Amino acid sequence: MKKILIVDDDEKIRTMYTRFLNAKGFDVVAVSNAVAAHETIRKELVDVTLLDINMPDINGRMLYDVLRSFYKQIKIIVSSVYPKVDQKRMIEHAHEYYDKSEGLDALLEKIKEVLYDGHGHDDTGCR
Repeated sequence: MKKILIVDDDEKIRTMYTRFLNAKGFDVVAVSNAVAAHETIRKELVDVTLLDINMPDINGRMLYDVLRSFYKQIKIIVSSVYPKVDQKRMIEHAHEYYDKSEGLDALLEKIKEVLYDGHGHDDTGCR
């Protein structure tokens, strides 16, 4: 089962994404800040991180830099209320970008794209 880490300071977003993605068969861990995200990643194998940009203390850009430097295997989807063009300017080279106004079905498609490299298959060739 693929594990998704949700990093978002908004409890409603964390709850909504967790329920939706659990129902779609994913193992989900949701945390409210970068410190908790880092602790989770140190202890558990994470396949995809949904990363909010605006968070207190350590923002998404700083966490992204840590993830890219030390956990290169984790795929990152920036998830923000900012339009995607602004997200790309703030955090370059993420695997994908998601505007929270796009809806949950669009989020699911982006997750599948990054997990299965747009082909419906993971690294082993299995779905």
